[in-house]
Amino acid sequence: MRRYLERDLKIKEHIAFIGIRYDEKKRWTKAMLTEDCFNQFPMVTDLVTKADVLKFWSSQSFDLKTLDLYGNCDLCFLKRRRKLVEAIKREPSRADWWIKQENRVFKKAERYLTKPQNARFRYVEKYEDLKISALNEQTLWDGKLDVPTSEEIDCFCGD
Repeated sequence: MRRYLERDLKIKEHIAFIGIRYDEKKRWTKAMLTEDCFNQFPMVTDLVTKADVLKFWSSQSFDLKTLDLYGNCDLCFLKRRRKLVEAIKREPSRADWWIKQENRVFKKAERYLTKPQNARFRYVEKYEDLKISALNEQTLWDGKLDVPTSEEIDCFCGD
């Protein structure tokens, strides 16, 4: 976003409003350490927690039906492997979009990079391999698909 603002719109200074909740302390404390732009964290300032967000959405006239297992970004490459595996076990077709995107990027990289294997979303394994593993692995946690929803993402993307 910063590159777009600076290069394309010629805006050098801006404020980024980051959607990280107050109860995601690990994420917002890390985010506050960055110096690449001026960040505001309105949900941190207002002490908004996951319970507050769920309460807000429960009072709306519609339901997004977003499961904790998937979050806003179903198979985000920043999620831990175990969470991705459980999500793919539940709905294997969710991996297909990620596989397609990764293969598309990899094909472009083959033309331009000396190491196209670096052109994938996850460093350890491709989504295609992740899906194969998920479909072949034994069910984790005694068959339960309820994956812990604690802060598992080492980022501050504001997902």
